[in-house]
Amino acid sequence: MFNIWAILAIATYLFVSCQPATPSHSLLLRVDSLMDTHPDSALRLLESISHPENLHPADYGEYALLLMQAKDRNYTRATDDSLIRSAVAYYQNGSDKEREAKAYYYLGRVYENSDRGTEAVEAFLHAARVMPDQMKSVYLGVTYERLGKCLRKQKFYKLSLEMYKKAQVAYVGSPRFEKEGTYRTLKDISVVYIFLNKYDSASYYAQKCLGFAVAQRVAKWISGSYHTLAQVYFMKKEYEKADQAISQSIQIKLDSLKGDKENLARAYCWKGIFLNKLNKVDSARYYLNLGHAMSSKIDLGYYKQMYEIERDAGQWKEAAWSVDRSIKLRDSINRSVDYEKMSRVIARYKADLEENAWEPLRERKWLWVAGGVVCVLCIAIISYKVYLGRKIKINCRVGSIKPTKEHFVFNENVFINCLNNFQTAETAKELAMLSKKPKDEEIKLSKDVRMQMTCILHDFFSDVIKELQHNFTQLSEEDVTLCIYLLLGIPKKVILACTGTSDNAYRSRMKRIRQKMGQDKFDWVMSLRRPD
Repeated sequence: MFNIWAILAIATYLFVSCQPATPSHSLLLRVDSLMDTHPDSALRLLESISHPENLHPADYGEYALLLMQAKDRNYTRATDDSLIRSAVAYYQNGSDKEREAKAYYYLGRVYENSDRGTEAVEAFLHAARVMPDQMKSVYLGVTYERLGKCLRKQKFYKLSLEMYKKAQVAYVGSPRFEKEGTYRTLKDISVVYIFLNKYDSASYYAQKCLGFAVAQRVAKWISGSYHTLAQVYFMKKEYEKADQAISQSIQIKLDSLKGDKENLARAYCWKGIFLNKLNKVDSARYYLNLGHAMSSKIDLGYYKQMYEIERDAGQWKEAAWSVDRSIKLRDSINRSVDYEKMSRVIARYKADLEENAWEPLRERKWLWVAGGVVCVLCIAIISYKVYLGRKIKINCRVGSIKPTKEHFVFNENVFINCLNNFQTAETAKELAMLSKKPKDEEIKLSKDVRMQMTCILHDFFSDVIKELQHNFTQLSEEDVTLCIYLLLGIPKKVILACTGTSDNAYRSRMKRIRQKMGQDKFDWVMSLRRPD
């Protein structure tokens, strides 16, 4: 009896598998083969299907996915989600995770095009979560990059930075996007650091982006890198350097990118802004008008800057007209962000990260789980004992200095946690090696190395920096950086090399920091420092 059922099952399988493919299915296979090399031909073939709604559900889901993919490859801006949602509905929670990930990715692209940022972030996160390993080299980097862009538009800058850095890692080894993806992420990371007011980090990544673009000899990338670098110089109020950088960008656009009118118009507008800051009003007005004549997409920046020029010139009628136009344009493009909904999406994302971090552990045997728990408990006990010992030392060193809530609140556990995380970084090891060098040996570090160290310190000790800036609002970014080096217990010679300052400048800055913080509070904060 069993043999009869087995024979029937095999016969049924052979009968089904030997059925000829339908014409529409064959066409979809042809489209899929053309997508990477000839996306325009793929789009034409898909548009030749007269009644796609009559297709088999499986073919219709494939058709919807391929059509959105073809439109995206042909730079056609899609804003209607009805078609791609049918693909999502078909592939959702199915066995084909590759198509499910693609469907959610292109759903996110549609939401992004229609300025539905929260829904776009949700779709992109789902795509990244279900994406199988075989497609990550192509889609994971671009998914994280789109996430970074959506979050940046909605002013979630720290999470945007996290996504761009994940994209940068994901692009390494990508057969299609490694070079272009590396350029874009370096540029975008620099821009996000500008929004975070971390101009040294922004400058570091902008310079790194420019170096990469020059090495690749791609004119468009070199021009874009100079443009970003000019914005960094502008935020640092180095207007001469900003003007020189934007002039380089404009010259490359004029020489090699004659069809890139939108970016050229933006560059002219920025040059006008820089020239206005340099009090070259007539030249500023010329470049602003030149950019505005080339593109209407710079209207908002144009009218805001023209308002400042006319106001400073005493042309109140023209200034009032420009500011009125600026307000109307700003209101027309103002994006409404549902922060409550976005916060829920981000909370779910972080919960998923935590869940995924524990997933491999659950798949192991109970013996390994028990061993892991024991190790965690041992580490916790040791850490607690080290903490108690450190606290005793601190109390011995501090003596009579007792911070009170009447003066300020500084959570020493924040510094200890940041320090524990930092000790595993390569930069910590490099600082330790520099500290062990003989006192008579000169230490020289390049500007790039110093900027990189500062960037890494700000990343690891961001919570400590918040504590310092909250309690001592007068501290500058350079003051805070020096405080971090002091808290790490780095010798003075190494600090001078890492910050690129002279001995006199170091003493002057220390004096100013003591004045800004107050001697008693400075002494208490410095009592937390690591022993040399």
